[in-house]
Amino acid sequence: MKTKFFILISVLFLTSLITGCLTTSIGPKFTHAVTPESGKAVIYVYRQRGVMTATTMPGVKVNDIEVVETLPEIAFFSLSVDPGQYTFTPKLFGIFKTTEATVNAQPGEVYFVRLKVSMGSLEFDLMNRDEAMAYMATCHLLDSKYYRDPRVISGQRVSSMPVAPVRSNEIATVQAQTEVQQVPAIPVEEKAPAPVSSRPVAVKDQKARLYVDANPSNARIRIMNIAPVFEQGLSLDQGRYDLEVSAAGYKSHREWVTLEKGEMKNLQVLLEPMNKPAPVAEQPAVKEQAVVVSSLTAEQKANVSEAFSAEEQRYARMLQNGSLTEIRDAAKNIYHRHYNNSYLAGIAEQTLLKHYSADASNIQIDAMAWLCRALGRTGDRRYSETLRTVAQNAPHRKLRGHAEKSLGQL
Repeated sequence: MKTKFFILISVLFLTSLITGCLTTSIGPKFTHAVTPESGKAVIYVYRQRGVMTATTMPGVKVNDIEVVETLPEIAFFSLSVDPGQYTFTPKLFGIFKTTEATVNAQPGEVYFVRLKVSMGSLEFDLMNRDEAMAYMATCHLLDSKYYRDPRVISGQRVSSMPVAPVRSNEIATVQAQTEVQQVPAIPVEEKAPAPVSSRPVAVKDQKARLYVDANPSNARIRIMNIAPVFEQGLSLDQGRYDLEVSAAGYKSHREWVTLEKGEMKNLQVLLEPMNKPAPVAEQPAVKEQAVVVSSLTAEQKANVSEAFSAEEQRYARMLQNGSLTEIRDAAKNIYHRHYNNSYLAGIAEQTLLKHYSADASNIQIDAMAWLCRALGRTGDRRYSETLRTVAQNAPHRKLRGHAEKSLGQL
């Protein structure tokens, strides 16, 4: 009985190997990614080789519409689609645990989706471009007789996006995966690819960099759809990134950020407190009279204290009597929350004129720069002369640059 069972298992295994060999060489190998047509995106779907899964031939559905009848191992196809959301699911009879993948397609972008078939499960995953293209160098184009949707691209058009270079250790991994199925190994060039450090500088310039200025300053910043931990100036490929900013006691902020090749993007995110205090009734007439606080009498200053919220009064005290660190923090909050408050803007102007010519330290330059930015964001030309004075006479070049830039906003 045991002998018969062993023979049956051996026959099934050999059948899987033979079937895999017959079904993978169905078209030309992948050589490059096509360039999307104007206003379109391209999505590549490829199937990774598994263990004893060659006879499992699932079809592929996009948004519940069948696009290909079947997708054998190490085969691929591509779709030309309009911008939008596309969810990939398998089409197969039987009991399988399935994992879907969703692509938020943007015009001009190229995306890669991997189908991984294992015993009892079918998984779609959105993949990194370099990793996907390195593996797809071993894949063959799916025969057009299996196409079921006009959006499937026939053949491989000319493209400016070549296949990512495959390193020798990657080739060895692919060979180990393919030898069992008797697929010819990828030929290794005699000359090994150049190490990363020797690549031309122009390639590095194609990376985008992301900076996020979050308030509060201790907020946690994460990019949810990639593995690397966020750091200021993080080097990223062109594409869309799911950004999350969160902090204890604040409502989390989440948005999709699109980066272009070589772009340096600066984002400012202001988190909203969980328990936001009720807004204080506006009193425009009093605020306009309180622009220059130093010129008020003691009685007028007492009236000002009653007219403004505790938060506004605290920022005013920080600007007038605080340390450089407190001045910087108050200026940042004015820039983000109270840039249309003429009372605080007037105090910020006086503080800037008082401190901008002092000996330059990093915290002093930072604090004065935020005061310049706060005045520039008001859009009020009354502060033009002050910013022009700082731009011409500040002892530090960086501060002069901030003042000149803020002046241009008025």
